Amino acid sequence: MRAVNFGVPVSWSDVLKQAGAEILEGKCFGWAASLAYYFFLALFPALLFVVSLASVLPVEHLLDRIVTMLSRVAPGDVVRIARQQFVQIARQPHGGVLTLGLLAALWSTSSGMKAIVDTLNQAYRIAERRSWWRVRLTAVALTVALTVVTLIAFALVMAGPTAAGYAAEWLALGPQFPWAWNILRWPLAFVLVVAAIACIYHFAPDTRHEWVWVTPGSVMAATLWLLVSVAFRIYVSHFADYQKTYGAIGGVMVALLWFYLTSLAILIGAQLDATIQRASSETEPPRAGRDSSRAAVDDR
Repeated sequence: MRAVNFGVPVSWSDVLKQAGAEILEGKCFGWAASLAYYFFLALFPALLFVVSLASVLPVEHLLDRIVTMLSRVAPGDVVRIARQQFVQIARQPHGGVLTLGLLAALWSTSSGMKAIVDTLNQAYRIAERRSWWRVRLTAVALTVALTVVTLIAFALVMAGPTAAGYAAEWLALGPQFPWAWNILRWPLAFVLVVAAIACIYHFAPDTRHEWVWVTPGSVMAATLWLLVSVAFRIYVSHFADYQKTYGAIGGVMVALLWFYLTSLAILIGAQLDATIQRASSETEPPRAGRDSSRAAVDDR
């Protein structure tokens, strides 16, 4: 297991050209549309799941702050949908949310993650060999991990200055520590998101390779998602009016388009990692014994 791996067996220009050809000639755009559909179906159960987990974190008004942070990246229609659902869920009895409702939300949300599993298998050009219950458990575990990491990243950004002030006073770190932490919390939150995406790239497809916390594909996916989301938010806010075009379902269309762009960013990053992995298997000599037979099966 390594923390970071940006080494490639061939030049970066060759890797990027091959990955770009795979994206254009493959089915990434169709897969992204499929993932967007599953993401939208899992949206409301996911919000219920987020509300349940956010209630156990020691951060006041966490959901309001999450909506505020989301409004800086996501389109306004998506933020309004999230805010309305958060308000409705918060009004429900809390005990029910944390019991059967939480389990149902987790199961429904993991369906979106299972769609990622199937899509990444196609991106890596492999057939699923795991049993259905192992795939479902993997999807559930990845859903929980991704939600927890996302909430921690939000809490890190929002509660950072206050926590840094208490830590500086308690540990006698000096007045410079809160100032430095106010800057470092943003790259740390970004690294958490990148590590979460790398975790999905490692465990979701039915492949066997070394676990790396930060990969080129995960960095590209997180960066693309951030840039494309901000650009799409500006476009929707200033240049497009989906309410006039689609009427009452304008917000739904904006959400689907945003999920499509998010899915495309995830798939582009996965395709980059898959291209690097295939190039590595082509340039490195196969290891004798059981590992070589596994590698041969994974490269089919």
